Amino acid sequence: MENALFYTLSTISQTLAGAIALLGAFVLYRLQILKVDEGNSAAAIYTHAQAAGATQDQVNRIRELQLTGRYSQLLQLSRQVKQNAPAQTPLEFTKSQSELDKLVRQRKGLRRFFLVSLILTVTVIAASVIALAITPYIAWEGYSTTVLVIGVIGLLACLGSYLLLLCRQV
Repeated sequence: MENALFYTLSTISQTLAGAIALLGAFVLYRLQILKVDEGNSAAAIYTHAQAAGATQDQVNRIRELQLTGRYSQLLQLSRQVKQNAPAQTPLEFTKSQSELDKLVRQRKGLRRFFLVSLILTVTVIAASVIALAITPYIAWEGYSTTVLVIGVIGLLACLGSYLLLLCRQV
């Protein structure tokens, strides 16, 4: 049973390390796409800000926020503009504002969910490595089956979180 522990725990660690690296690449790629889309929506907000009733100071601030990539703040300012605007706000302004809001929430959710997956993965890898170090003791005391079951459950939890994260990216 000791050999089964060695093989299983080392395989879990290696599999999760490779999987989280691959998942990280996917998440970074998706974050780059979101950043480009956020930039496009922010540019559209800037383009239509004056027509939406923004003052020149607000237009300048929107431009500054757009160029520095501070889209959450730009979104707040655009909401203020829309709130103080005349009854007719340009459709492009409203549409871009709605799109930027969706993209900002997507980016924040993606980053948060990836962080949870990363913490879960690091925890399972660390637990596997620690269990590898004390495998002779685990086998001697008769906890082999328990440790194997916990290790497999940890692996499945990590893989499940990766699947949820990948489905969330679409």
